[in-house]
Amino acid sequence: MECTVTSVRAAADRFGYNGVVFETTDCGKLGFSAGVTEDNSAEIAAQIVVGARYTFEIGAGTRSMMGFFQSINITPTVYSFKSSNPLLYNHHPTAIASLIPTTGWLPKAQPELIVYLT
Repeated sequence: MECTVTSVRAAADRFGYNGVVFETTDCGKLGFSAGVTEDNSAEIAAQIVVGARYTFEIGAGTRSMMGFFQSINITPTVYSFKSSNPLLYNHHPTAIASLIPTTGWLPKAQPELIVYLT
């Protein structure tokens, strides 16, 4: 699903959750945590261009329940995200992929995905 990001922040809680939370105009609040740590969450959030459109991949079950989740203030988790504007890849000089110490992320040489989880 494609959404316009209005704000993004690094997030952590006392239960050990580390992630990035996106606020969007058309999709509500979304969370991403795969490979995100306390050490890299702020760097990942800083790479996102506020006001730009991003494509978020979520599960079919989550998508069908988006309205319900938002009504009870649950932040749905996304599997991956990418810029909807190929020109924004230039704003990611090292690519978000290099910030994550996992093999599931693709390098910048493959701009169709900023984040790819296997």
